[in-house]
Amino acid sequence: MSPLRGLMVLASTLIILTASVNARAVDVGEQEIGITVDATYVTKYIWKGFDLLDDNGAWQPSITLSYSDFSLGVWGSWADTRGFTAQDELDYFLCYQPSLFEEKRCALDLSLTYTYFDFPHSDSVAGGDEIADGQELALGVSLPNAFPLGPSSLAPYYEGDFEWQGMHHDSSVDKGWIHTFGLAYDIPVSPLLKQQEEQAICLCWDITYNDGVFGTAAGWSHSTLGVSTTFECKGFAFTPVVNYQWSYEDTVNEENEFYASFSLSYYF
Repeated sequence: MSPLRGLMVLASTLIILTASVNARAVDVGEQEIGITVDATYVTKYIWKGFDLLDDNGAWQPSITLSYSDFSLGVWGSWADTRGFTAQDELDYFLCYQPSLFEEKRCALDLSLTYTYFDFPHSDSVAGGDEIADGQELALGVSLPNAFPLGPSSLAPYYEGDFEWQGMHHDSSVDKGWIHTFGLAYDIPVSPLLKQQEEQAICLCWDITYNDGVFGTAAGWSHSTLGVSTTFECKGFAFTPVVNYQWSYEDTVNEENEFYASFSLSYYF
């Protein structure tokens, strides 16, 4: 699937969704249904430490439908250069993200996400040399107010991802867990855009343990330092992100990685 065709698929989905909600957020009971459309470009497609496109970039649009603490959507990825057709990707996800004890020191942000990774141009079976469909169940925990520090709080977070093979494969890929432990800190700054009420420079650092998924050696695979901010105007949000990855396990990635992403989203 070409990037243009992939975008057309997502655009068609968007038309169906927007038609069902009159192209804007609507109220259902006391909650609101909303749609977020996002277009992202990444200079490298780095996923859980793996460089999936060998230092090449990708276009990664998505559409998300949200209601209360639930969301579902479609996310795609298409390389910006030839030779990576097998890595064309469409992911389908369902997420539950409740927040507990908001505004208190013990505030807790939780997430539970199921994702199906679909590679429509790859005929491989799980465990083969080619890319195969996969599934993931991810549990996330964050403590946003845990450690007050200056104008903000140092927030520890954890994500545990269980990976297994797709629905149409009889062979078994190396099932297992990928654990990520991190810290996040937001530095409030004066908004550069008059229409924007608040803005922050977001810093995050994490380290990942791979217990042997996808034929890798078990161990601490990599750590990542990231810096980002978001510019908001009339429903649009533009988010540039810069990351640096230190790679520790050659079976995951033999190189350290410097990469960036640029996302433009609209919520209605």
